Amino acid sequence: EIPKRHEKLLKDVIAFSNSTGGKIFIGIEDKTNEVIGIGEKNPFRLADDISNMIFDSCTPIIDPEITIQTLEGRTVVVLSQVIWEGTRFLYKNK
Repeated sequence: EIPKRHEKLLKDVIAFSNSTGGKIFIGIEDKTNEVIGIGEKNPFRLADDISNMIFDSCTPIIDPEITIQTLEGRTVVVLSQVIWEGTRFLYKNK
């Protein structure tokens, strides 16, 4: 079962894919826009885990570009969504 915070991320990814695209930043506080970073997590493993979670939970397959960046001296993970005209993406609620 996917934890609630991951479910929110997946729903955000789907919403971006179904609309105008955009970027999702992991490591930036939503309400304050404060760069908090991802802490001691391995950014490459985190990016891979996110990619696998999206692959396993979305239909059709969503393949965002995932990059690792340093902002204000902290590591963040950025998901860049591409728009797929005419395609409707759904969350596979397991």
